[in-house]
Amino acid sequence: MTHKRAKIRDAIVAILSDIPGWGGRVKANRTRPTEIHELPIRLVYTLSETAALATVGRSIVRTLSVAIELRVAVTSDLDAALDVDAQKVEAALAGSPKLGGLAMGLVLRSTVIGLDGEGESRQALATLTYDVQYQTDASGV
Repeated sequence: MTHKRAKIRDAIVAILSDIPGWGGRVKANRTRPTEIHELPIRLVYTLSETAALATVGRSIVRTLSVAIELRVAVTSDLDAALDVDAQKVEAALAGSPKLGGLAMGLVLRSTVIGLDGEGESRQALATLTYDVQYQTDASGV
């Protein structure tokens, strides 16, 4: 049986894939080497999770940190490109904060912007980290 964590990650990928022009450019994948011809690309992966026993019943309340990494080619307007992509992510997730019933809610915790690579493979990136709160039974389902 699939852990709810994976379902949450897949739901975020599906929501972001519905953004016009993003189909096929959103991957449920940890950071990996990306080639210039793949850009722009968006990577969705989990970072960490905390868990606590719910106050009522035997369920577990979890807070999952999800990274959404936006990668674009380095150009003269890279900051604008990252800002536009970040705004699209924020708007898409604000429109579905419960991820189709999988989550109790989500909130943007941080955004980190930087550069990666060298020479012709240099890329600009912004990583948006969201905290997603959800509940499971003890098995994680």
